[in-house]
Amino acid sequence: MPNHLKTLSFSALFLFLIILGSCRKDPILTDTNAKLNFSADTVMFDTVFTTVGSATRNFKVYNPYSKKLIINRIYLAGGTSSFFRLNINGTASTSVTDVEIAAHDSMYIFVDVNVDPRNSNNPLIVVDSVVFMTNGNMQDVDLVAYGQDVYMHAPAQGELVYLLPCPAGNTLIWDSLKPHVIYGYAAVDSGCKLIIQEGCKIYIHKHSGMIVLTDGMMKIMGTKDHIVTIQGDRLETEYQDVPGQWDRIWFSNLSPTVNETRHSSKDNEVNFAVIKNGNVGLHCDTVYSDLNGPPTLTVRNTQILNMAAAGIFAQGSKIKCDNSILANCGMYLAALTVGGDYSFRHCTLANYWHI
Repeated sequence: MPNHLKTLSFSALFLFLIILGSCRKDPILTDTNAKLNFSADTVMFDTVFTTVGSATRNFKVYNPYSKKLIINRIYLAGGTSSFFRLNINGTASTSVTDVEIAAHDSMYIFVDVNVDPRNSNNPLIVVDSVVFMTNGNMQDVDLVAYGQDVYMHAPAQGELVYLLPCPAGNTLIWDSLKPHVIYGYAAVDSGCKLIIQEGCKIYIHKHSGMIVLTDGMMKIMGTKDHIVTIQGDRLETEYQDVPGQWDRIWFSNLSPTVNETRHSSKDNEVNFAVIKNGNVGLHCDTVYSDLNGPPTLTVRNTQILNMAAAGIFAQGSKIKCDNSILANCGMYLAALTVGGDYSFRHCTLANYWHI
């Protein structure tokens, strides 16, 4: 046989073997003792606010064998009535069947949770499990979330600012029976006073904050044993010291009507509070202040921490700050601009910014 024919025959045989090999199906493990491995046996969620939902968690499912495994069914034990939601290998469903995992391969399952409002001031626990049926074997991964009912302060759909209701007497009181969650900007109206009682916990969503309009007033009245906490609404451990999670608390000269004579917000107080993880802790934009009058803002016994821009940002304001800590801010611990009258006594200013 001529050499070129031998080469052609060899090539054809080689191609045939490749095609034959590619047509052969991977063997499927049918052993009834075969079990999956998981990256976690329990998926935990930190406190989830009712109606708000949670961050997404995930875990991995592993096939530890040298043969392909078919998971006959993966499903949420609580079914469609569960508070949890699943995305199984790219499919959003509470139940899927015949899921293949190649030899020594893995897949992701993503989980989130939304807790329905319960008329309770105490945390509640929501549990469920993801069940896996493989060759007659049942395995599961537990899901656990701690939920809590909240006071929700949010604007109407498409709006940015939520004008807080000002009751008769013009004094609105926030109690500490439940956490307060803010979406958008919660605004204290002109002529209204907001009193935040001791022990309040306020959680502010991304791109959100609080505004005190001209002639409005806010008093944060924490105590040594019951501090007021203001922070972002991401409660996972990895977010506990992350700056920039919300915007600011703004004592402004903004008026509900553009043509109204502007008078500064004044006599505001912050006492025994921890304000952390925003862009600006306290912003006093009151360039129309009467510096011979009462302070725009009095701060006592307060910690302002981990702000992406500034702990205190003042513009022509009158501020008294006593026995307080300003620490770890991205640009300024205290930016005192456009003049003003400022007094800081027995305060610690320390910047160890590390982001």
